[in-house]
Amino acid sequence: MNENNFFRNLGYFIAGNGWGRKARHKAYFNNSMYSSRLLKGEVYLNTQTPYEIVQSISEISIPMRRIASMYANGVFMLEDVKTEKRDLLPTDLERLFKKPNPTQSQNEWMKQSLMQLQAYGNNFIYVNKSGSTLTNVPSSLVNLNPSTIKPILTGKFYKQVSIDGIIEKFIYTEGGRDETIKVNEIVWNKVGDLNDSILGKSLISSLQFPLSNTELAYKYLNKISGASGMLGILSNKKKDSIGSAPLTDAEQKGFDETITNNYGVEDYQRPIYVTSADVDFTFTTPETRRLLLIEQIDANFKTILNALGCNQNVFINSTYENLKHGLVSTHNDTIVPYADSFCQSLNEGLGKAIPVGKRLVLDYSHTPYLQSDQKENADIFSVVSNGLNGLVASQIITPQEAKIRLTNQFGYVKSS
Repeated sequence: MNENNFFRNLGYFIAGNGWGRKARHKAYFNNSMYSSRLLKGEVYLNTQTPYEIVQSISEISIPMRRIASMYANGVFMLEDVKTEKRDLLPTDLERLFKKPNPTQSQNEWMKQSLMQLQAYGNNFIYVNKSGSTLTNVPSSLVNLNPSTIKPILTGKFYKQVSIDGIIEKFIYTEGGRDETIKVNEIVWNKVGDLNDSILGKSLISSLQFPLSNTELAYKYLNKISGASGMLGILSNKKKDSIGSAPLTDAEQKGFDETITNNYGVEDYQRPIYVTSADVDFTFTTPETRRLLLIEQIDANFKTILNALGCNQNVFINSTYENLKHGLVSTHNDTIVPYADSFCQSLNEGLGKAIPVGKRLVLDYSHTPYLQSDQKENADIFSVVSNGLNGLVASQIITPQEAKIRLTNQFGYVKSS
């Protein structure tokens, strides 16, 4: 193992076992500039901190799950490389994607795949090629927990012409045992990093302050609501010749015992205390309105949504039209690139299981938010094409010119 890699992994171990959550998270963000290209041998992925963040901060976990649900709604199809015509999958491929592995449906498998990609920056899919020799279709596709798999790098990079020259193998750890997995048995999806084309970079790594500020704002609100200790001070309003007169010992003891034990918000407590004493109450807890904690959470949430590629209208004060626009925008800007990248990796990883001249694609044309757009586009196409037909009939333009105009406005147009 490379010496620099050893000390880095030692740092992860210390951070995970001795420092505590706060220091561990700080170390994760401080190490985000790390580049794997300089290493040779085992590469460990820090998955503990991203996992804790996703599990504990709803402002990132909820939009991640929403994006993953939209993404998993795609239907696998085969597309002709030349004509771009789409057809249903053959039976064996359809069976594989309907139930990729014994524990997951296609929807569950795709959701997990994308959430791992967003949280860890890397998604490793094991292509189980054991089984029948009569077919090229794998027997299963399994998302591997990135914490259980380590790429073994050769230490070579820029002169290599195949992935085997960069990655020697993968080591998978299960039940305390290490297993070797061949490079061609792993489909590796990653989020591109600015300086590193080998390892992906978690989307979380650029959200240190929006995430930590959100967490701190919630902790402050929680402390004010239920763990702040004294809410205020009871003081005597009666005056004597010197000024305010203190409560007598008996009055103070009565207030302490009665208010502490008999009054509050629990089921067995009464909410209002009535007394004949002339007292005043001064709040000792701050007004949350003045601290702008909710506003801070909302502002950070918008930053997180932008980083994840989720349009704000999907979550924030949306009318029906705004929500529809937000879904379409998120689909075009985020779902489509994820789907294209995923299918490119699968086309390469599945090899001969994909028929020659075809490629695997994800189709979303059945989704309600896209169908309404398709109807609108079809209406526009009908109006434009009817107008062009009139120009052709009047010999103002040629049929070829009409086709060019349709193609420029609507994309590929089949010849009649």
